[in-house]
Order: sequence, then C-alpha cells, then structure tokens
Amino acid sequence: MGIYLVIFLFFKSTFGASCCGGGSSMPSLITGDVKTQISAVASNSATTEQTDSDGNLIGVRNSQVRESLVLSASYLLGSYWQIGATLPLIKNTTKTQGREESSSGLGDISLQAAYEFLPELGYSPWKPRGFLFFEQSFPTSPSTYDANNPLRTDSRGAGLAATSIGLAFIKTYPSWDWLGSVKLQHFYQRTFSEPQEMRVAIKPSWSAMIGAGKSLSDFRLGLNLTTTHMGAREITGFSKAQKMITTAWSTSLSYMIAEESSLSLSYSDQSLLKPSQNSPLLKTLALTFTTFTAL
Repeated sequence: MGIYLVIFLFFKSTFGASCCGGGSSMPSLITGDVKTQISAVASNSATTEQTDSDGNLIGVRNSQVRESLVLSASYLLGSYWQIGATLPLIKNTTKTQGREESSSGLGDISLQAAYEFLPELGYSPWKPRGFLFFEQSFPTSPSTYDANNPLRTDSRGAGLAATSIGLAFIKTYPSWDWLGSVKLQHFYQRTFSEPQEMRVAIKPSWSAMIGAGKSLSDFRLGLNLTTTHMGAREITGFSKAQKMITTAWSTSLSYMIAEESSLSLSYSDQSLLKPSQNSPLLKTLALTFTTFTAL
C-alpha cells in the first residue's frame, strides 16, 4: 500500500495550477488499499521568464509570486469507483519598481470522479492499472477577465467552467514504478459584464505526463515530464490570443512517515525544456502532507 500512496503524492505535489486554468494532467486518485484520502499541498511558484509566440524568451519586468494551499479529499465507492473534491486557497503578490500589491482568497474549486477500468486482479509483468477520470471545475474566484486590482493580483482562477476527461496508467514493480496520463479539457464560453463587457471562449486544451520512480524502503524518488497545451482564446472586442504551451520537468522525494500519513517534497521547473509558447514560465516548490484510512 505504501508505494501506491507515494505515487499519489508524486502526482499531487508536482503540479500547480496554471495562470489560465490548465492545472494538473491527473487529479487526486486513490491507488492503494485505502478508503479515504485527505491531502494538503503548500506551494510557492515564481514567474522567472516568459516566452513569445515563437518560443523566444522574454524578460519579466515584474516580480510575480503565487503561494497556495490546496486541500483535497478522495473517497472510494466500492471496488472501482471513487469521488473527490479540491479546494485551493491562493495568495498572489506582484512587485513593480513603484508598487507592491497582494491579494488572497479562494481559487477555482473542482469535483472529480474516477473508474478503475483496468484493475490489477493478478500479477502481470507488463499490464498496468488503468483509470478513467472526470473532473469539473467551477469559476469560484476572480480571473484576469474580471480582476479589479491595478496589478490583477486578485486573479486566482480561469474565469470559465471546464470539464475534463482523461486516462491514467500506473505500473509498479518491487522497487520501480512508471506512470502516465493524458487529459482533454473543454471550457464553457462566458460573458463578463465587469469591469467591461466581453465574451470569452477558450478552444479545447490538453495535457500529458509521463514519469517514473525508484523506491527504497519508505522513500521514493520520482521524476516526470509534462506538457500542457492551452487552446487559443477568443475575446470579443480584442484580437484573438494564440494558444499557450508549457513543458516542465518535476522531481520529488516522498516518505511514509507513519502507517497512515505521508510527506512529499517536490520541485518543478518550466524554464528548462521546450516547447514553450505565449506563456509565463514558473519554478515551483511544493510540500504535501497526506493522511488516509485503510479499508
């Protein structure tokens, strides 16, 4: 059970929400012999660089930092179905040469459901466990389209509701594991009235991830690669914004601190790998604590 929970921590702690709602390519999943799973992820993300439409690096004039505490819970329904919910608390800080501004509050909450369509009923040297997952996010916080602060630090969400569907695969061996996922995301068009009237639509988006890990007793060292492709934005009264692409590597160290709790430290960097396009590039440090109840 320990290795499965540590894999969950690896996913949960190495992905932060993007500025425009991309987020992780895999939601919280129960992958071990547990009934309930509750986690808290504290992270700090700094925008260090930005890329233009050709993928060239552009200097960042302002200091932008996002601190977040993401609370999530998952519950197993029977043998194969599970449900979950995620609640993010976010603080944004922006510093310019003549101004410093901060704002904190609730981010976009989301609900998840997953079905294990490929269970591990017996030993196989090659067959992984497979999950089909669904996620619904709600625009419960201000976004860049309706932010009121001068430096838009009160922008904490995507601004649009989104429905996601994806596949995740996990395979474990005595001391090694590998994992992968892909997620498709549909955003629902929305009209904003304040501070000015506009209709916003985002084309379908997708993300994918592949990773591997090595376990030593109660420790696990993991590494993964992820790519996120946000669809082009269409805003009435403005020119069409091109799609956003980011590619990141993440590494994590996880530890089973007790029979019913775990801790994971992770670092993610979007500035080292390509492709990247029309996107701020983040460096993120995260600490995850998880507690669970066994079946």
